[in-house]
Amino acid sequence: NVYLTLTDHISYALERHRKGLSFNNVLYDEVKLFYPLEYSVGCYALELIEERMGCRLEEDESASIALHLINGELNTAMGTTFFMIKMMREMMEIIERDIPVPNYPRDRLISDLKQLANRLVTEKPIRGRRDKKLYQFVEDNYTQEYDIINNINGYIESEYKCSMTEEEKIYLTLNIKR
Repeated sequence: NVYLTLTDHISYALERHRKGLSFNNVLYDEVKLFYPLEYSVGCYALELIEERMGCRLEEDESASIALHLINGELNTAMGTTFFMIKMMREMMEIIERDIPVPNYPRDRLISDLKQLANRLVTEKPIRGRRDKKLYQFVEDNYTQEYDIINNINGYIESEYKCSMTEEEKIYLTLNIKR
């Protein structure tokens, strides 16, 4: 329940603050990038906490609050959310290593990576109609992008023991090609 875990987290964060203990959220940058709406709610929550409690928590707490909201949205445990965000970060790093950043629609890709990571973690494969001609066209004409997606798939197979469906690979290939 997000209400219980979030209020417990805020209580503990206030206690740490009173004791002068610092906390660095290792997923701060990723939460800010992949979940900007939830992050902005976390920032607003920090403002409310400061207004009502008279103390300003560290900025990293906005990402921690956002993580609780994400858990509530996805109905997952914190460990699963960390796992998904780590997977998305690693997939994004592979893409950005091989394609110059301005050459692909980043917002759309982020949305697709979130859906893919969620699907991989929940093990509910997305299957569409199998269009072998389209698959072959993409493989033949978008080889760089298709190779990148296959590299990502190989990485997640070895690192996470799950894999993309052919439909997902084609979809992501087309998305980074745009």
